Amino acid sequence: MFKDSDKFIRLALPKVVKIIVNIVSQGPRMLVRSAVTVLRANMATRILSAFSLLILDIVDLKRKRISKTQFFRNILMSAMLVLSGTFGWYFGVEWLAFEFISAGIAEIVGGILGTGIMVGVAGKLFDLIGNRIHTPDQDKMREILCTCCEHLKCNKDDVLAKINTSDLKRLYAADDREACAKEIVNKHHP
Repeated sequence: MFKDSDKFIRLALPKVVKIIVNIVSQGPRMLVRSAVTVLRANMATRILSAFSLLILDIVDLKRKRISKTQFFRNILMSAMLVLSGTFGWYFGVEWLAFEFISAGIAEIVGGILGTGIMVGVAGKLFDLIGNRIHTPDQDKMREILCTCCEHLKCNKDDVLAKINTSDLKRLYAADDREACAKEIVNKHHP
């Protein structure tokens, strides 16, 4: 068994050294060149993604279904997720899979993994920081619904599990939020 390990080390060590030398010597140039190519190629996709997410928020803002601070929060979140997705794809392709699998599969697998990781991390960071600065409108509306459930003596967990985003936006837009909350709770509570 020891001899097989030595053979493996003798075969693998030159490849590992080659990878490290390439990363150190060509890494910065490859990173800059590839980053410019990826960012230029994905410019239209990023703009379309951000614009399509922005249209829905503009409609909700015009209908007064979200607050202005929620609108700006949504814009920042959309931009952050689009950028983190782009950079995640880039780093996934360039660093996660380029030496392990053939080029076509490496781009797909590395890109998907990189995007998933970067978007997940960016979303969590944004929520941690954003919730300290501004409480989302949906959380405020859920608090109103919980208070309404307490007054009506119903199980708030069951009601909140059935509530959807449109109910929360309708509650935010209502002039009389207490009456609207009672209506929503009665609709979702048997």
